[in-house]
Amino acid sequence: MTSVITLDLDFNELGDNLEAGKFRGLNTLQALHLRGNGITKPPKEALADLRSVRVISLDYNNLTKLGRLMTDFTFTLYKLQH
Repeated sequence: MTSVITLDLDFNELGDNLEAGKFRGLNTLQALHLRGNGITKPPKEALADLRSVRVISLDYNNLTKLGRLMTDFTFTLYKLQH
């Protein structure tokens, strides 16, 4: 599964169950859709292995706090797109 470009996991009731290593090996992944999963905190550890990602959709979740690392991650993604 190393050549996946887009992964759509919208509305799968994942909650805060995305742990470190969940996306390991998806070296070509550019878009990850996690909308509507009841996520309350950024899954920073799970996203750490994503090197080629350009878009992460987290709308329709219950995020209450992004935290410093997620803000830095979002800013880096924004710079890559512009």
